[in-house]
Amino acid sequence: MVGGRALDDALAAQRGRVAEAERPLLQELAYGTVRHWLRLEPVVRARLRKPPKARDGDLHALLVAAVYELDALSTPAHAVVDAAVEATAALGKGWARGLVNAVLRGLLRERDALAPPPTRAPPTAGRAGSPRRSRPTGRPTGRRSRRAARRARP
Repeated sequence: MVGGRALDDALAAQRGRVAEAERPLLQELAYGTVRHWLRLEPVVRARLRKPPKARDGDLHALLVAAVYELDALSTPAHAVVDAAVEATAALGKGWARGLVNAVLRGLLRERDALAPPPTRAPPTAGRAGSPRRSRPTGRPTGRRSRRAARRARP
């Protein structure tokens, strides 16, 4: 829901303001941002000194949408940053140009912040019921190797 309306209705209301060629990108940005909000919003919030005010929700959503575009789409990074900075004027929040630029440029410097958390490595040998590991020298570990070493002594 956007302002009490479904996302489809909100996008339909903007059709006249967006060129025909840009509509698929607008739809992808809108749906992708909503779909990945829970992962991307904390990334944006962590780069803000203060939480956004309620009246700046549109600016906050712009930042999350720009982060989605940087993360998921093949748009060049400089174009995403430039478009987001220019969009602040369209929102009537020209004062936020520097903020938007700083947040997005900072994220570009720390690209790994957008990466999903690493998956756990598969279990390795050496656990109960698994074959014994070898030492780096290639000799097997365990009781048998110690007995064999005692027998082999002169």
